[in-house]
Amino acid sequence: MKAKYYILSLGLLLLSGCKSDDLYLPAIEEEDSPIAVGEPILFSALVPDISSSSRATKEEWDKQHEKYKSVYLKYNFGIKMWKINGENDTVPWNEKVYNYEPERYTDIDKKAPDSKGELKPNSKDTLYWEDNVTKWGFSVTANDNELSKDQYFEQAWLNMDKLTGFSYVPEWDDATQSGSKLEKGMVCKTPKEWYNANKALLAAGEMPKPEDLKRIPLYMKHDRAWITIVLKAGEGVTREALDFTRAQQNIKMDIHSYDGSNTLKINSWAREAYVKYDADVNGPAQTDASTTSFNAIVNPFNYGGDNKDKKQLARINVSGMNFSFYASNDTRYVNGTIEEKAEADKAYNLTPGKHLTIEATLSLASRKILITSWIEDWTEVATNIVCDDYGQNGDPVVIKNRKDLIAFLENEKVNKAGGVGIIQPTKLNLDTDTTQWEAKYDLNATLNLAGCELYTRHQLFKEMSSSANLVNGTNCGRFVG
Repeated sequence: MKAKYYILSLGLLLLSGCKSDDLYLPAIEEEDSPIAVGEPILFSALVPDISSSSRATKEEWDKQHEKYKSVYLKYNFGIKMWKINGENDTVPWNEKVYNYEPERYTDIDKKAPDSKGELKPNSKDTLYWEDNVTKWGFSVTANDNELSKDQYFEQAWLNMDKLTGFSYVPEWDDATQSGSKLEKGMVCKTPKEWYNANKALLAAGEMPKPEDLKRIPLYMKHDRAWITIVLKAGEGVTREALDFTRAQQNIKMDIHSYDGSNTLKINSWAREAYVKYDADVNGPAQTDASTTSFNAIVNPFNYGGDNKDKKQLARINVSGMNFSFYASNDTRYVNGTIEEKAEADKAYNLTPGKHLTIEATLSLASRKILITSWIEDWTEVATNIVCDDYGQNGDPVVIKNRKDLIAFLENEKVNKAGGVGIIQPTKLNLDTDTTQWEAKYDLNATLNLAGCELYTRHQLFKEMSSSANLVNGTNCGRFVG
């Protein structure tokens, strides 16, 4: 039998109370909805490519919703059912959360399957339509896990990507030139209204399958943020050393996440990336050289502003040497104008759904990292110089042998607070056949052993001042200090 139905505007349907306004689209003659009481409820999940916001025109409004894509990664969804009860009050149908997962999914680096984000129950518990007269809505959370420091492989990383959302369907009213808005929250409809809204939405596209008209669209957003750090080879570092097949065993990256006063040092997920090189001492120009990137999902946090000098973004260990950097290393903070510093404050304020990418050029010889960074919805490029963990801001002294070490310790211009000496060989015996090492030198700078096995039968230093640091030794028990 034929029946008339109306598509309600969703402008005032709220999660705290799904309310319908007085906007209607013209009546449409259609068949009755085939959704029957007792049928399993079908769902599809969508996430945005960009942050959503209101749009003024129909064209802009369409483009906003076109930016959403079907979920195709292996998220774990928890869905809760709501209903309108009495005077437009939205109440839980029950307190239970029902678990679902994508019907088809793949790895992040592989082609997305032919999918509309269809979900299936991953347990025996399934949601069913209780009746065909109540207006039903749905809230959803994916990966409702506490943020973990262990994100060193894909699924562990993905499990930290918390998504939240609700039932929603885009609807436009030509009469008022306005449409439903995601900002208004959860949409509640009867089974028949959900079916008809889907049919109106899909009418202009390809012929939908019957089950597609029954699916409740779940629009979701990211509750956390994502940081990616891509490595490039600079002075003293070969391109081959950063190749993904090698670097993941030799380089460790901790990306820092903050929650109040708590710091989480995240063991990050290494992925292959490709970078462009100009011709230099490391080799000819390349457009797609293999390298390694490190990824972490973090809590939303403002790394700029008052935190720019206080909160580390990341710490990198390369061949035993540690480097760390802050937002304050951005040149806009160092020597920028007031406007540029304000731009930096905005760029490093990592809000939910943002993706901060940093390209770091590693240089062992100069112990500096040159980085550029960019963030989603931001087109400026920030160039930064990053000092090492001990305040070094000039080139270090490279120590190749016993004679170089003595010269370093005797030179007051370099053996001072902020100075750095790096021992180059992997093994160095300070006791020769004719001369034993004498502990007559003070250490006031940072001496980086860089993994060297430093050997002596005697005390290494006469004294170590408060500014002295002895770091990155591999066999410190072989000398007396």
